[in-house]
Amino acid sequence: ISHVEMSVILHFIYGGILDFPDKVDVGYIRMLGIADMYGLDGLKEVAVYILKRDYCNFFQKPVPGKQQPVLECMAIAHSLGVENLYAACMKWVGKHFAKCLSERSFASLPTELQNNCLVMLINSLVSTD
Repeated sequence: ISHVEMSVILHFIYGGILDFPDKVDVGYIRMLGIADMYGLDGLKEVAVYILKRDYCNFFQKPVPGKQQPVLECMAIAHSLGVENLYAACMKWVGKHFAKCLSERSFASLPTELQNNCLVMLINSLVSTD
């Protein structure tokens, strides 16, 4: 890891800083992986929160043409094994599937994720809840 990333980790561990400094250009996605690698659950929670805030806009109603960040976040969460974030993204995509399907970024998702979205959509249509 870089010295900037280590600085963020040390500020979190010893300073209790619960957000990434604005002046530090560090990738939240990379920090999520690093936090997972070192077992820093608190830092991992902060990174997930920032992804929800910055990528997913806290899963509010979709803005036309702006579903791409949620789809990207879903792929990130799946690749890093962050199940709660992945499930939240899948739920949002299922709720707004028609808008997400028309996004170019949906077509660029891995086939496994596209199939998972379709299965989730079919299950939501079939369920009697």
